[in-house]
Amino acid sequence: MKEYLNRTEIFRCEKENRELFLTTVKPYLPASKSTISRWIKTALSKAGIDVNIYSAHSTRAASTSAAARILPLTSIMKAAGWTNSRTFQRFYNVPNNDDNEANDFATTVLNLNS
Repeated sequence: MKEYLNRTEIFRCEKENRELFLTTVKPYLPASKSTISRWIKTALSKAGIDVNIYSAHSTRAASTSAAARILPLTSIMKAAGWTNSRTFQRFYNVPNNDDNEANDFATTVLNLNS
């Protein structure tokens, strides 16, 4: 994040251009919500996540659900600032897509040195 901020600082020097995310082509204006959403969906897709199930808006649910498969719920609750496990169960606990070959591959690669 620090590197991104350092590299984009010159484009943010104007008073009206103080947004965090900037477009990737000149004149490097603040990225719109739809542009950021497209970036997130592209990253999710490249990571092997089914973007027909998970949207840019559901990244928190996807990441929290994935974390719940390997971390205790108390750790997730603490990191998210939740005091009640029902928040996780109600809004963030989404099913695992075991049929996703890319996800299986990514999981295998990440666990090679475990």
